[in-house]
Amino acid sequence: MGEPQNPGRERGLDIILASRAYDLGFMSDWGGAGNIISTLYSAKSTNFASTWAKIETKARTELANELALFRGLE
Repeated sequence: MGEPQNPGRERGLDIILASRAYDLGFMSDWGGAGNIISTLYSAKSTNFASTWAKIETKARTELANELALFRGLE
């Protein structure tokens, strides 16, 4: 016995696969930015602004370095 016929299944998979997105900030974790929500949760804090202020310089520097690396691949 095969799979039941589902004419919309293929279209649904196409929609899912076409709408994938990747969060490079999370994957690269520039300066801890990728884990900022986890950091806030662990600290039982809602103070995003001060948490971001602590890592902003390092995050921006690491982002700039990675962008330079990608530009060098062109």
